[in-house]
Amino acid sequence: MSEKQLTQSQQEFREYCARWLEENKPEPHPIPLPQAAYEVTDPSHLTYLQDWQAKCWEAGLIASDLPKRYGGHDMTDCQAIASAEVRKAGVPYFINWIGLGMAVPTLLECGNEAQRERFLPPIFSGEDIWCQGFSEPGAGSDLASLQTSAVKEGDHWVINGSKVWTSLGHFAKYMLLLARNDKADKYGGITYFLADMDQPGVSVKPIHKMTGESGFNEVFLDNAIVEDHLRVGNVGDGWKVAMATLTSERGAGVGVGAVASESPTLVMAQV
Repeated sequence: MSEKQLTQSQQEFREYCARWLEENKPEPHPIPLPQAAYEVTDPSHLTYLQDWQAKCWEAGLIASDLPKRYGGHDMTDCQAIASAEVRKAGVPYFINWIGLGMAVPTLLECGNEAQRERFLPPIFSGEDIWCQGFSEPGAGSDLASLQTSAVKEGDHWVINGSKVWTSLGHFAKYMLLLARNDKADKYGGITYFLADMDQPGVSVKPIHKMTGESGFNEVFLDNAIVEDHLRVGNVGDGWKVAMATLTSERGAGVGVGAVASESPTLVMAQV
């Protein structure tokens, strides 16, 4: 949207965003940030970036157009304006790029109302970091060959298997998890879950590069528990839901808020 096409209220919001970013641009962290959010391993970097994301959310620069019940700000066609101003400002990236760029659009498209109201606000604030549990050791590029199992027991699922190349797994509170509920159906036997990473059945092992950095992780699920109300979509609809997630990822996080890119710029997304 060009400046000439903005309504008066949108132009005022653009000026507000530019002014707010100029006045609130954080001091650099004493230890230089990695080039991208997926490389962050220092807890002090995490806290610094979470604080920055929370300030931007509270100021209305994240989730500008979404309803307040989702943690949004009930504006109209303003997210793209905030996105453009953040991109120009040269500020730190938003740490919760998987939450903002993948979990949010997935829940908006495929989740239920209770899931949206519970999970979206702490994604926007940066309080709850998210990771993605799709890739598996030895599976190569064939995502549908995943073997992590999901067995229904009463009102919950028991998950066993492992995931690999999991960005932010070492900091994540929740995982977007694909698991197989039916071995006989390659595509229709996959279910999509929101898995709590903070439980005894989940362990995270960093994958160290030759440089010693460890932005990626392997995640082991050993009788991990996921309540059935944390299933996204119907049983067996995981492949369809995963395609919604991957479409968001490949579209630079087409959803709400921001997706971290190389510092100091951001790739921002709009609804």
